[in-house]
Amino acid sequence: MENKEFPRSGISGSGTETAYSVEARSTYVDAVQDSAGAIYDIRWKRVYFKEAALQTGVPSRFLQHYSKENGLVGWAAANALRWWFHAVNDMGCFETRIVKHEIKYSYQEIIISAHDIVTGENRGSIMPLEKK
Repeated sequence: MENKEFPRSGISGSGTETAYSVEARSTYVDAVQDSAGAIYDIRWKRVYFKEAALQTGVPSRFLQHYSKENGLVGWAAANALRWWFHAVNDMGCFETRIVKHEIKYSYQEIIISAHDIVTGENRGSIMPLEKK
C-alpha cells in the first residue's frame, strides 16, 4: 500500500529584516592600517569585526541567520562596535558611519516523513522505569 501522506507542505512565509554594519575611512590622504591589520584609505570600507568582538557584551537584538552569518547586527550593536573601533584605533585618523541593510527573505517548509511511532503499548521501552 502506497503512503500518500508525505511529502506535504508545512508553513511558509516571507519578511524583511533591517540590520546594520559599520564602515570606516581614513581622514589622511595616505592609507592607514587599523589595529586588526585592515588598511583604509579615503574611500568608505566595511569594517569586519572578529567573532570575539561580537560576543563581548555588545547589545544586539535577535537577527535572522542570514544577518548573523554576514556580520550584520542591530542598531545598538552597530553603534557599540563603531565606538569600539574608535577606542582601539585611537589615532584620530578614522571616520566611521553606520550602513543600513534591508534583507528580504522567504521560506517554505516541506514535511518529508515520520519516524519511530510510539504507542501506549510500547512506550515503556523508551521511558525509564520508576523505582519504588
